[in-house]
Parts: sequence; C-alpha cells; structure tokens
Amino acid sequence: MEDDKNLKFSIFTLLLGFMALVSALSMYALNHIKQSNLEQVRDSLVTILSTVQEAHHMWIDHRRNDIREYASRPEIVSLAMQLTSIYARGDSTVGSDALAELRLSIKDYLKKNGDKGFFLIAPDFISIGSMRDENINTINLIHQQKDHLLDQSFQGDSVLIPTIISDVSLVDVDGRSHDNPPTMFITTPIRSLDGNIIAVLAIRMDPSKHFTRITQLGRTGSSGETYAFDERAILITHSRFERDLSSVDLIDRSERSILNIKITDPGGNLLTGYRPTASDSPPPLTVMAQSATSGNSDVNTQGYRDYRGVRVFGAWTWDKRYGYGITTEIDTEEALAPYYETRNTLLTMVVLVCFLGFILRNFIHRMQQATSNRLEEAYNGLEVRVMQRTLELEVAQQLLKKSNVELNDLAITDGLTGLYNRRYFDKSLSAEWQRCLRDHKTLAILMFDIDHFKAYNDCYGHQLGDDCLSKIGNQLARMPLACRPGDCIARYGGEEFVSFLSNSDDHHAQKIAEEVRQKINAMKILHRATGVPSVDYVTVSIGVASEVVDREGSAEKLLNKADRALYMAKRKGRNQVCVFDISTESGGDVIAINPNVNESS
Repeated sequence: MEDDKNLKFSIFTLLLGFMALVSALSMYALNHIKQSNLEQVRDSLVTILSTVQEAHHMWIDHRRNDIREYASRPEIVSLAMQLTSIYARGDSTVGSDALAELRLSIKDYLKKNGDKGFFLIAPDFISIGSMRDENINTINLIHQQKDHLLDQSFQGDSVLIPTIISDVSLVDVDGRSHDNPPTMFITTPIRSLDGNIIAVLAIRMDPSKHFTRITQLGRTGSSGETYAFDERAILITHSRFERDLSSVDLIDRSERSILNIKITDPGGNLLTGYRPTASDSPPPLTVMAQSATSGNSDVNTQGYRDYRGVRVFGAWTWDKRYGYGITTEIDTEEALAPYYETRNTLLTMVVLVCFLGFILRNFIHRMQQATSNRLEEAYNGLEVRVMQRTLELEVAQQLLKKSNVELNDLAITDGLTGLYNRRYFDKSLSAEWQRCLRDHKTLAILMFDIDHFKAYNDCYGHQLGDDCLSKIGNQLARMPLACRPGDCIARYGGEEFVSFLSNSDDHHAQKIAEEVRQKINAMKILHRATGVPSVDYVTVSIGVASEVVDREGSAEKLLNKADRALYMAKRKGRNQVCVFDISTESGGDVIAINPNVNESS
C-alpha cells in the first residue's frame, strides 16, 4: 500500500515535472515563432521601402532628365533670353510676343506629362513667365516656401521641389477644385549661349498623380500604408485612410489629407473612440516621424502608434538627396496574426493536455501508453502547423517580392506619341475581351498603318519621321476614338497604331475608322515620296474587325483579322478603310471603303 502511494506520488511528481517542461518548451517555441514572424515582417517592410524609394528615384531622374533636355532646346533658350532682356529693361513681360510663344511652345510639353503649369524665374526670384498673367512680376511661390531648393537650381542643378501649398486653385485627379491645394515642381536652370544661368524653368506637377500613386503602390497586407512627408512631419502624399481621418475629425470632409495631416501621436487609438484631452502643448511626433525628420533610417518591430493612434510596425528612411521622408507601416494585429493563431492553438493544446493529465492521474498505469501517444500526436500536429505556417509565409514573401518588382514597371505609355504602348494595349485588350465575354458584348479592333512611311523616313529623315508620328499620335489622342470606358488607343510599333472599341459593331467601327482617315488626311503632312495616287501628303490605311465575343474566339484572332483587313487596304491601293467580313471569315474576305478620289489635297 505504501509502495502504491509512493508510486502514485512519484507519478504525480513526474507528471508535474512533465507539465512544467511542456510549458517551458511551449514558451520557447512561441518565442521562436514570434521572432521568426517579426523577422519576416521586418524583411517585408524593408523590401517595400527600398522598392518604393527606388521607384521614386527612377521617376524623379526621368523627370529631371526630361526637363533638362527640354530647357536646353534652342527655341526655349532664345525665348528665355528675350524675356530676361525685357525684364532687365524694366518692362513687364505680360503681353510680349516672347511670352506668348513660350506659352504656346510649353503647352504640348505640359500636356504630354499631365502637368499643370510653369514658371520662368529670374535670378532675383521674380516670375517673368507663367501661364497666368497674375503671376508675372511677383515673388515666386517656390522662393517663398523652399528658397534653398530654388537656390540649387540657380547653382546649376535640376531639382525636385516636394509638395508645397499652391498659389492658385487647381483641379485634383478626382475632378474637384481646391483653393490653395498642394502642388510640386521640377526645376532646371536655363543657360545662355555662353553657358551662364539666366533663369530657372519650373514645371508645376500634381502630387496626387505619379508621386502619390508610386508611393501607395508599395504596401503589405490589407492594413499596410506607404506615405511620404516633409521635414515638418507633414504628409506630402495622400493617405489611404482619408475616410477614417474624416470620421475622427482629423480633417474636414471636404479636405484631402495631403498637407493637412501632421504625423503626431494622439496618445490612443482614435478609430476605437479615444479622444485626447485638451492640452496647451501640441502632441509629440510619432516614433517614426521623430527619427525620420532627424535624418535617420530605421525599422521598428516593437510597435508604435501612427497618426491615427493605431499600433503599427514600420520601416522608414529620410531621403537626403531630395529632402523628404518615406515610411511603410502595417497594423501590428495583422502583422502578428500568424503568430497569434499559432499561439492560441498551442496554448489550447497545452491546457488540454494538462487537464487530461490531472483527470487521468489515478488511471496512469492503464492510460500511460495512450497519454504518451496523445502527446506525440499533439507535438506532431504542432510541427505540421508550424511548417504549414512557415510555408505560407514563404509563399506570401515570394508573392510580395514579385509585386515589388512590378512597381518598377511604371512606363505604360509610348514616349514619342503620348499614347499607350503595346504592352499596356495587349494587357488591356485581354481584360476587355474577358469583360465582353462575360457581358456578351461586341468588340472591334482598328489597326492603322501610315502609308509608305519608310519612304517618308528615307525622304525627310528619321527626325521628321518621329515628328510625323508624334503629330499623328496627338491627333489620335484628341479624337473621340477611345474616350469611352472600355476603349483604348495605342502605338503598336513603328508606324502602326491600334485601337479597340468595346460594344462597337462593324458600322460604328467603320465610321470611326473613316473619320480617323479623313482627319489624318486633313493634317496635310507633306509626303512627296508617297506612292498613293493623287496625293502628296501623309495618309493611312486602316483595317477593321469586330465580333460578338464568345468562347470560340480570342483577342489574338480578332487582332489577326484586323491585321488581315489592313493588309487588304494596302493591297487595294492604301489610303482607305477595309472591314473584315466575319460571315466569310474562312475566306478572309474584307469590305473596302475606297477614299474619295476628289478629297482635297
């Protein structure tokens, strides 16, 4: 009996020791899993941050090189010299021929890049050129807010001016007009023929477009956000949480977050009802903002409150090259979700094992083997879960890296014509084909080719050939060719252009194609080397194909039909529209619309 009691005591002691060991191992495993989770979050944040910063630099370098090349053009230099000469004589440049010519010249440049306006700034920081007469002979806006950056341009550098307050009302990307909205500039010096800097050209850009979009493309998870800020810790890109900010009265419903949010720690989560008490002292900057505005780069996986008061992990850097900071953040709850799930599962299993162990201690002899098997199954299950979670995290990490690589592929337009490029067209055509397939709609494709363009290049040279392509691209962009949702116009390569029209039959597509042909003829671009009879200007041949989208067809087949119709238009003498006849597709028949032989030349 005494031996039985001693045995039970020994078993009880061993059981307690075992439970203590299980608890210790569980805590060790949980800590290891948490640290592994945090390391993966850290790596993701750093990868996103570096990718966004690199995308910023690529975009900024492109804009700097573009404006530097534009400002060095002889006609721009000549106009700038004329305006500075007028200003030096004490006369106003308003109403001068030089200002009118500069506005006309720069208008296409602004349209190509989607920019808002320009300044021509004299060395004493007075605006002597602008789209608006009210700006002339006033102290320049950039000098008033970022004088040290404008000084750099007068010292010979092309400079990005991060987001500042505008001096005029502007329309944002949503079509809403704002008084004194945020704006940004890219500046470059203009040099005289002897190499001296005579003025600075500043191009006004909308920060809501490329700058904010590039920034917001980089994020992780559903709660992640990437944003930029200036040396005062003021947002210089839009927040993706503007609706939340409006609901907690951080901004008015009519306001945007850009330049209206200071990155401070409110002391609690505003989204869950916390409201800071009234205080004479302003709230402190967030941990991230304090570090970044001091010129530091860092990663925080201990957690801190963002400007909404939400606990987040983040990585940040201060871009000393361009004078602003970038951060990417994710809510701690989402970032640690895999750890919490594993922890809860493991703790539940440990509690269950302990409970069963104490309940069955009187039957330990009979249940010893069963208990051992149960514990082994529990550990095996835990290992499988951990391996599954690790695998899922690795897959997510690979997908994230792939998405970050795609951030660098921002160029979807053709630089010469301003139209979409072939890559974007192919992608859009594939998507529109699927939409038309789902809605049982008709899709039409128009394929254009400039007639005898090789002869044009041989006769006039490639520079004028590029000018010809650019003019035709601008003409196509101005036409109601792809103005509806679901339509697209692109440069397909060389002298070829292509467009698809959603929910458009042969009659509509044929009408549009004929309008295009006539409009291009009406441009009267001289082409004495053309082989088209009775004309001495640039003409186009157009192939049209359309069909009701079904599963038997494909975008590639429809594109091929349009190409065959284009071939027939060329074979029939060019300067005409040919429509692919779907009912005789097997024979490849087309219907030609012959051009008016009496069309004015």
